[in-house]
Parts: sequence; structure tokens; C-alpha cells
Amino acid sequence: MEISAIRAKYAAGPVGVFAASRAMMSMIGFDLGPPRLPLVQLSTVNYTALQQELSDYGFFDMLPKL
Repeated sequence: MEISAIRAKYAAGPVGVFAASRAMMSMIGFDLGPPRLPLVQLSTVNYTALQQELSDYGFFDMLPKL
């Protein structure tokens, strides 16, 4: 499964992909703060599940070490 497909699993509705993308940015150290309405953050459960699935896929290992 591609990373974009993993991200899409946690996107609720057409604007949900932004919430998942913002969560992924936060996971790699770029906290963008809360989204503006009508967007909402991922729930804690979905955030944790997304993080685990990305970790299982090896997403974080693909990133350059800074």
C-alpha cells in the first residue's frame, strides 16, 4: 500500500486528507497547529492508528536523519 493510500484511510470526507496530512507533518516534527474551521484534527485514536500504520510501512525510516 502506498503512503497516500494509508493517509486516505484516515481522511474523513473530501477535506479530511488535510487533517491526515497535518497529523503526518506533526509526527515528523513540524507542528502546524490546529486547522481552521471547518477542518478538524484527527481524533487521538485515528492519530495513533495512522502513526502505527506509517511506522509498520517504514515511512519514518525513509526520512533523512537531521
